[in-house]
Amino acid sequence: MRTADGLNVLPYAYIIDRNEGLQPLAEAEACHLADGVVAAPGVVEGRRVVRSAETGFVRSGGKLLAKGKTLEEICENIAALGLTAHRFRVASEPIPRKRTGAHRAVRAVAHCIGGTADLRDPLEEFLLVVSDAGFWLIRLSEPGDSKWLAFVDRPHPFCNALPLSVGRAVLNLVAKPGDTVYDPCCGSGTIPFLADRMGCTALGGDLSWRAVLYARCNLSAFGAQAEILREDAAEATRTADCIVANLPYNLYCPVQDETIRALLARFRHLAPRVALVTSQDLAPLLNEFGYGMAAQFVVTRHHFQRRIYLLRS
Repeated sequence: MRTADGLNVLPYAYIIDRNEGLQPLAEAEACHLADGVVAAPGVVEGRRVVRSAETGFVRSGGKLLAKGKTLEEICENIAALGLTAHRFRVASEPIPRKRTGAHRAVRAVAHCIGGTADLRDPLEEFLLVVSDAGFWLIRLSEPGDSKWLAFVDRPHPFCNALPLSVGRAVLNLVAKPGDTVYDPCCGSGTIPFLADRMGCTALGGDLSWRAVLYARCNLSAFGAQAEILREDAAEATRTADCIVANLPYNLYCPVQDETIRALLARFRHLAPRVALVTSQDLAPLLNEFGYGMAAQFVVTRHHFQRRIYLLRS
């Protein structure tokens, strides 16, 4: 599509989580899935359809109909489209949340759309993003399947388990449906579960028999399929398209530096793509072992800081 001034605009727009401790990961996930760019804080424009419920941090989005730097400009662009809809509703997404003027903007934009508004039972929904950087009108698309979020209520949770949203975002960045995903430090089974729900072949392993039994029970409770074995990750032999591992944090299961070195040495030979989540700065070791750095993030959730490394082995 083109704006009134003739500039090319990417066809889709998405609203992402704006939690300060998670935003870099949220932006990377959305840009990767949408094949897009950050258009403004909290807004990603892209070339591909993204199902928001199947992501860690994309909140909503869909077809980008019009945009403008000012309310007057976007209203002019909407009028130029001749947009009509039957029984529609326009919702607002102010950025930041406390930004004023969203209700006035919604009323102005709704008047530019031909047809009948229906706030209670709409057949079509639009989202108007109102920010200091501009305005976006989006036709909301089908969000997809969010059933994977139910794993938060698994029978055997671990207190240091990877948050589901972080795990899903990492998997979205390194894996695609049909891949074999291997987590050699699987704990209670979060990564194998999420990989299965993405349409991947899921493998998991852990040195602790308790973790293996808990992971199997957790996955079984949701009908997920994964091969979970008791094994030492430093001696693992199973290969995969990608490894996604939430490494021990030294909080409840002390781990020695030589153990981390053994894991890094082993993982290089098991998969061409490796994603590691850890509380440690592993950059010097990763360089020493010859990993290529695709991306890295520092994320904070519940006052706990994690480092995420996306690697080529």
